[in-house]
Amino acid sequence: MIDIKGQEMQLIERTAQRYRNQGYSVDIRPSNLEIDLDNYQPDLLAISPEKDKKYVIEVKKRATKSSTNQLRKIANLVKKYKGWHFILVTGDDVLPNRPEDNTDIHLLSVEEVRH
Repeated sequence: MIDIKGQEMQLIERTAQRYRNQGYSVDIRPSNLEIDLDNYQPDLLAISPEKDKKYVIEVKKRATKSSTNQLRKIANLVKKYKGWHFILVTGDDVLPNRPEDNTDIHLLSVEEVRH
């Protein structure tokens, strides 16, 4: 049986691969960011080939109410920077046993999590 951290790492790797398949440059657990996120370290950083879209991505097995306030704070920090976006990916978005395809990717924003 895979533990929670192992499951989250699988989700991180799967999400990273989906972005790579779309041509994005992806960094898993980046240590140096171009923007100040108040010591927050995202699970992924994805940058489009044109470098006009930059995504700070948090991956969770499942979103909980207790994490919503923290995620909202991070999203607010990220949106201060032009071209940067925050995305939350949960296990419901990237299923471990789902076949790879580039067209059916649904990533949740913090706004979607709140509703």
